[in-house]
Amino acid sequence: VMDEDIKLFKTTLLARRFPGLRDMADEHIKQLILADRKATGRRQEDPRAARTSPKTEFNPPPPKRDMQPLTTQPPFSPINPTQAKDSVRRPWAECALGMGNPYDGDTQAFRVDKHSDDAKNRAPFIPTCTAEAKTTIAVDYYLYSPDAETKAGERDTIRARGAAHKEALRELGTTRRGKTLV
Repeated sequence: VMDEDIKLFKTTLLARRFPGLRDMADEHIKQLILADRKATGRRQEDPRAARTSPKTEFNPPPPKRDMQPLTTQPPFSPINPTQAKDSVRRPWAECALGMGNPYDGDTQAFRVDKHSDDAKNRAPFIPTCTAEAKTTIAVDYYLYSPDAETKAGERDTIRARGAAHKEALRELGTTRRGKTLV
């Protein structure tokens, strides 16, 4: 075990984390290093041999400014919508010819038959007038709305009052000052 190993051991993170290791004698540190090497199965290094470590053989990568770009494709910057569509669309050679072709004879005939069948099954178009639209759209209920019997009773009461008022007006028009007009 060399003196450099002991110095390295005293300055590592382990020694900083456990301050008691810094105060140990060099003999005890040598014994710890030898025991660690025996336990891990590493052979003891010859102090006279040249020491190599990964950091001495490490070559840093070239700076990024010297590296070639990965792609030489220019950024997507179309001038107009047509150019954008053309650049995004697949080439014609890669498009499927049988899919979505509206000019195919069988497909066109099928579409015509289907459209005529739908037209036969559809009811004729009758535009609604405003009064019908109001009754069609009307929502006749809400949280405290009356039921059907109450509505029918109110309607009958209003009709009876209207009939009585109509009779009173007719009587008023046929009599004047108590005399019946012919």
